[in-house]
Amino acid sequence: MHTRRAFTLAALPRGTFRQVGRQLLMLALAIGFVLLFQERLRALDMAETLALFHAVSLPQWAGALVATAVSFWAIGRYDGVLHRALGTGVGERSARRAGITAIALSQTIGFGLLTGTLIRWRLLPELSFWQAMRFSAIVALSFLLAWAGLTGIAHLLLPGSIPGAGLAGLAALAIGAAVLWISLKRPEKGIFGMRLPTLLTMRAMIALTALDTFAAAMVFHALLPASADIGFAEFFPAFLLAFGIGMISGTPGGMGPFEITLISLLPHVAPETLMAAAIGYRLIYFALPAILAMPILALGANARPWPDAKAIEMTPVAPNAPLPAHVDRLIHDAPFAEAHFLRQGDKSLLSRRIGTARLMVGKLPQTLVALRAPLAGKPQEALAMLRQAAHATMRIPCLYKCDARMAVVARRAGFRVLPCAREAWVDPGSFRLDIPGRRQLRRKLRKARAGHVRVLASEGPLPLADLSRINSAWTLRQGGERGFSMGRFCPGYIRGQRIYMAYCEGRLQGFMSVNANAREWALDLMRQERDAPEGTMHALVTQAIMDAKHAGCRRFSLAAVPLMPFTRSRAFKALPRPLRERIDAKFRRMAGEKGLHQFKNSFAPRWQPLYIAAPGPASLLIAALDIHRRIFHPQPALHHAGKEIAESGSAQPGGKPVSAPAPIPAGRSEHKMAPRSGNDDMAMGSEPPARTGTCPTRSPRPPALPLIFSDNRASPSSWESNTDS
Repeated sequence: MHTRRAFTLAALPRGTFRQVGRQLLMLALAIGFVLLFQERLRALDMAETLALFHAVSLPQWAGALVATAVSFWAIGRYDGVLHRALGTGVGERSARRAGITAIALSQTIGFGLLTGTLIRWRLLPELSFWQAMRFSAIVALSFLLAWAGLTGIAHLLLPGSIPGAGLAGLAALAIGAAVLWISLKRPEKGIFGMRLPTLLTMRAMIALTALDTFAAAMVFHALLPASADIGFAEFFPAFLLAFGIGMISGTPGGMGPFEITLISLLPHVAPETLMAAAIGYRLIYFALPAILAMPILALGANARPWPDAKAIEMTPVAPNAPLPAHVDRLIHDAPFAEAHFLRQGDKSLLSRRIGTARLMVGKLPQTLVALRAPLAGKPQEALAMLRQAAHATMRIPCLYKCDARMAVVARRAGFRVLPCAREAWVDPGSFRLDIPGRRQLRRKLRKARAGHVRVLASEGPLPLADLSRINSAWTLRQGGERGFSMGRFCPGYIRGQRIYMAYCEGRLQGFMSVNANAREWALDLMRQERDAPEGTMHALVTQAIMDAKHAGCRRFSLAAVPLMPFTRSRAFKALPRPLRERIDAKFRRMAGEKGLHQFKNSFAPRWQPLYIAAPGPASLLIAALDIHRRIFHPQPALHHAGKEIAESGSAQPGGKPVSAPAPIPAGRSEHKMAPRSGNDDMAMGSEPPARTGTCPTRSPRPPALPLIFSDNRASPSSWESNTDS
């Protein structure tokens, strides 16, 4: 049960009286504003004003009442949007209740920031006083920015604007375009170090502000006497400007500055006519909502919370902490091995308190992206959960690299679906080299053998210093690591993988990592020296495929090759052919598509299409830009190896070779990565000897660099004779 807060001076935090002083200053400025126009006010005929007020008909009052309800509906939704965008944890209905009450009372009492803060602090026990003040300030500032833009555009497009207002409208459009560009191009940096809200949040704020101010103007316009010969299109720009000046003044209801501004902007309308409508406007738009809000404020927070408790849970996975047992089980049983990306620390596990659906999601600046297929549960339930979570965080829901089954479900739900990648995979159980499609692979393996490449698979201590050296040199050559949907080098991350290392004359020349679970093995990191012998990576992958066959794995993923979904759009096809070819070539060069295709095709894989899906064409474009930026400009590494790598030292080859990872017996339901030693020093002799026969593990091992041509294991002599063919 929530504790109701009482208003006492002792309970007010420090800084409250400073806010009171600022509000008193605003009040003094408003009084001065009224004094400047006192001569015009004295000229009003109060008797005629009251007569015009009494002439307002019942239908006019009814129309004004409906418009007031619409305005406060938008006000409540405005608070709900900002609570979701800021992640305050306040329920939707509680947020709307507090927002409507705060605005209804603060706009009538005056001192908007202070009174709004105190009311929200009382009605929302989830917020401290400073959180309530910060939230109230954000509400006021965002509303003012949206109002300024709408006012400028209204004066630009509608008749009856003041001289020079068109320039303000153009400036508002230019600023809006700049904010949109910053939100898409550099959302993490923002403006002056302040992060911008998501595009969905900005769209909602602008739409709700427009609806709120439009309905408020309708209230006033509906109460104008019949003698006022002014259309709404002419009246609306003047009302917007007067409304904002009255709000900034801080006086109760903007009284004084609002009327003076409106009379000045509409000189062809009799002041008595405007003042008569202003009296009714104050009664129905200010006094009535304030009276209705007082009992809510007196009751305080709900003793019983609204039934809007969060059904969605988005749990970040720490990159270096041990995985919880249920997360480890999900990764092990997931339909794809890339579920191990959860361990990188930049993704979260999305789940429902009631239900079986589980998703691996990444929260990007504009998008909530679910990677691949659901970790558990039905696709329909997972998609509904993703949409609910995206709505709760004011982001676009997006599926990235999902399979055909999930794409069909998304299309039926109204999503726009386009192919974005092709995944290459092989069946280790039937993997053979003596087929025409693997001629290039045999040639690469011969070159690797001629370069004296030896492959070791390690489940023990890793030579982190050497691995880090190779990774750093590779990253420098490539212009940085890719991220998000690709693995990144991190000691804590690679310890949960199967690592294959290639040595040449006692020196580590390259390494490769593989994610493995009960369903498949998947290629992840591939790093090598610039002068590594040709065929080094082919030898590493071939060894991993053989180990997967020995472990009973039926699917080995060679990872995906990106496609350009926007090349299928009509807009892209409408571009001139030279420009299309230039964009296409640049993208393929950035993605390294040509080299990736050649490498993967050497294994004669099967190709499976993967898809991207979002609610509409515009959302799909924004999501694609968001994902592209995060892949090519990932977040800073969540774990710095530093001391850990320095302590591990560099491997000294020679002596006992490192054993290969323990295989997964066929049909086994329990999967655990082999435990690793706490010391990362890799004890090796002067040169890593080749493994012959079997390794001393619980089940037989294939040769060190065997190439399988039939169901029987090939001996080194038969391998040499076959690879020469």
